[in-house]
Amino acid sequence: MGAGEDDADLANASPLVESETLIRRVLPDGIVERPGIGWTAQSGALRATDDDPYPSWSLLRVTSPQRLIEIESMRRDTRGWHVVAISIGQLAALGITVVTDPTEEDPGHCILKPADAEPFKGKSIWKKVAERTRVVYTHPS
Repeated sequence: MGAGEDDADLANASPLVESETLIRRVLPDGIVERPGIGWTAQSGALRATDDDPYPSWSLLRVTSPQRLIEIESMRRDTRGWHVVAISIGQLAALGITVVTDPTEEDPGHCILKPADAEPFKGKSIWKKVAERTRVVYTHPS
């Protein structure tokens, strides 16, 4: 979540349209080649955790894949990292809501929330999300 924001702030965030594309950084070993589909994220690279209950993504029209990697490279080595993409419509079809949550370093930052208000933790939804992603950028090694 953005600095200093809580769930009440998130509830007031702007909804987006289904035709928008979201992107997310993925570690070098966080992708897999799926027969008949191509390179996608692995589910473990996308799922919610106790530390990140609302997974972070970025709006492609605001944040480029290169910028997304650049943001992380300020904290650690990002050689070989990937960026995957998915449409908001694909997420909505899986019962996932996307809300904007801009940060100072990433004005395109968004978070994913379950549409049914149940926590994501432990849900098998991430395999379905992963299968619908596509690798759109790989940072040089």
